[in-house]
Amino acid sequence: MLGVAIMSAGCAAISEQVEKVEEWGKGLQKEDEEKGSSSKGPEEAKQSAFYVHTVRWPGESLSIISKWYTGSLDQWTRIAKANPSVDPKRIHVGMKIRVPKEIMTNTKPMPQDFVASFYPEPAKGSDKPPPSAKPEAKEPTLIGPKSYSDQ
Repeated sequence: MLGVAIMSAGCAAISEQVEKVEEWGKGLQKEDEEKGSSSKGPEEAKQSAFYVHTVRWPGESLSIISKWYTGSLDQWTRIAKANPSVDPKRIHVGMKIRVPKEIMTNTKPMPQDFVASFYPEPAKGSDKPPPSAKPEAKEPTLIGPKSYSDQ
């Protein structure tokens, strides 16, 4: 009988604590509404702190993306930190790259000619491939038994 009395007293104490926590939560919500804060969760706030760039052109790299959106090649490390699942050496068309809005100076989409400006153009008027760095190999001289023409 004493055990039942203690259990019911314990349950009453727990229900009182639950009520207090609910009231505290309502108070926090009311404060947020009064301050005019948005009801965005922390995940939504993180996403809105980034501009999402979609890789559209072959040859794009984090440094080229950095140069376009921030004006500096050196900001690629900040972009890399914002994209921990992206290997900077393996950027391909279709990837989504997050660029921190705090470092951005440009929000226009990156044009293909901007990417192409980072790569040398092939020699004009020449359909031949560029000369090889190695000289052409000559046919090796064979070594073996000597032939005798006296026989």
